[in-house]
Amino acid sequence: MKRCRVSPERDESMNEEENRQNDGTLSEKRKNALLRYLAVLLLVAFVFVALSLVLQMHNSQTTISELSKNNSSALANAEQLQEQNRQLQDEAREQRETIAQQQEQIKDLENQLEALTKSEAAAQTQAETLDGALAEAESALTATKRAYDALITALGCQTQEGNVSFSRAIDTVEANKAYLSDQALAVYESLLGNH
Repeated sequence: MKRCRVSPERDESMNEEENRQNDGTLSEKRKNALLRYLAVLLLVAFVFVALSLVLQMHNSQTTISELSKNNSSALANAEQLQEQNRQLQDEAREQRETIAQQQEQIKDLENQLEALTKSEAAAQTQAETLDGALAEAESALTATKRAYDALITALGCQTQEGNVSFSRAIDTVEANKAYLSDQALAVYESLLGNH
């Protein structure tokens, strides 16, 4: 068997070619590895961005939901306050009406009191007038009784001259003769004519 001997120059050129091929092969492998690495990095970055977006959307949904609840609560509070305001206005209107009615009643009572005061004053005046008339009537009655008693006493005296009882009776009749009737006055004058 013959052995082929390769010259050292050719051997070096072959080694260089192999090395070039190896370098090209390695660079292809490196490129692929680098591409894979970049793809993984992009994928991880995409996952992080996606997670961040999902979390942000979740936070936004939570915030929107809380704002909706707060808005609903604020609307409910506003409606409740409006209802309370309406009730207070109704109560205030009722109170004003009640006050107006009570003021009218007070005016009526004041008018009645004024009328009663006037009536009382008139009744007081009338009572005073009646008291005066009664006093006059009692005085007249007393004077009339005194005049008639004195006239009866004078008529009952047997002697007229020098009789003290007769003289006193005649003086009493004279003082009260205004209260005698016409007949009694005629009897009195006849007694004086006899005297």
